[in-house]
Amino acid sequence: MYRDNESSGRNGRPSENRKPYGERKSYGDRPSRDGDRKPYGERKSYGDRPSRDGDRKPYGERKSHGDRNGKFSNDRGGFRGKSDRHDPADDAFDVGTYQSLVILRFTDFGAYLGYEKSQAEASESSNKNEASILLPKKYLAEGAEVGDKITVFIYKDSDDRLIATTETPLISKDKVAALAVKEVSTIGAFMDWNLDKDLLLPFREMEGRVQEGETVLVRMYVDKSGRPACTMRDIWTYMSQNAPYNTGDVVTGRVFELGHDFGTFIAVDDKYLGMIPRYERTQNYKIGDVLTLHVTGVKEDGKLDLSLREEAYKEIGSDGEILIKLLESYAGVLPFSERATPEVILRETGLSKNAFKRAVGQLYKERKIDIIDGIIHLLSEKDC
Repeated sequence: MYRDNESSGRNGRPSENRKPYGERKSYGDRPSRDGDRKPYGERKSYGDRPSRDGDRKPYGERKSHGDRNGKFSNDRGGFRGKSDRHDPADDAFDVGTYQSLVILRFTDFGAYLGYEKSQAEASESSNKNEASILLPKKYLAEGAEVGDKITVFIYKDSDDRLIATTETPLISKDKVAALAVKEVSTIGAFMDWNLDKDLLLPFREMEGRVQEGETVLVRMYVDKSGRPACTMRDIWTYMSQNAPYNTGDVVTGRVFELGHDFGTFIAVDDKYLGMIPRYERTQNYKIGDVLTLHVTGVKEDGKLDLSLREEAYKEIGSDGEILIKLLESYAGVLPFSERATPEVILRETGLSKNAFKRAVGQLYKERKIDIIDGIIHLLSEKDC
């Protein structure tokens, strides 16, 4: 049996004292349960509330983390390695390059260098007018005076400060050179480039992994923080293609990229771009190895075609010996013929298909082998 809606509330309880829904006060007008709380609409915003401690400033006026109690507030900024202060020298001097500057003034620990007035006026950057960079005292020539012009190399020291030196590094910005690995750490390898602070080769910029004592080809660049660093990647685009060599020359080259679709990239004299074709066996070599190579061709763009092998007529004898030993290991019968794929021939003999065919032809003329139904047989002295 249902109760009358007018006399009954929810769950059958009487509702005589409850006001109709439309007459109730809105949420913002209701008095608080505590009796002293202000209606919701009149409360202060979070940023204006007094703190619980009574002496804390509103949220919007609080200092940043780097400014609290003086912590982390130094010349390098709120966090280690970051700086809120912008030094005009960072824009005026190009890290990793040589620049011609003049002595502006002396200090107890060296001299500050800057641009000549004519250089600053000719530049679109106003930073050149006010920028200066320290040249440590040990690099100053005896008798140097204000106004003297000096050619220096620009880099960053161990404290990430711009500094000048008259020493000559082994590499500069966007140049390629072979550098020795001094140490491998958790962030990469430190390379010897003939300056006080070693050059970093990050792990992400390596081709494979390098070991202490190895020498590898790298290119220098400047990272996002303005520090000089180096990479082993895509350095072929920065190498010279005007090699002074011709077909038939013997050259020395360093391996700097393996496993490429076209072959193995070589830096001849650590400077000129060359390549060993992929059909030649280079699996036993690693990046950084120095090889004696033969120039087999010079392309129109100056790139060198290289080979581990001598000219064909000089190689026939040694190739023939390889085939004789292989035939002996197979009881005098080679399990494949000249019609085999280049990949099979290379895998079984270490020779290209053309070299294999030349060696077979030479051995056949010398009556050391016979070819029966396309199969190569080793002839004994009795058969000869």
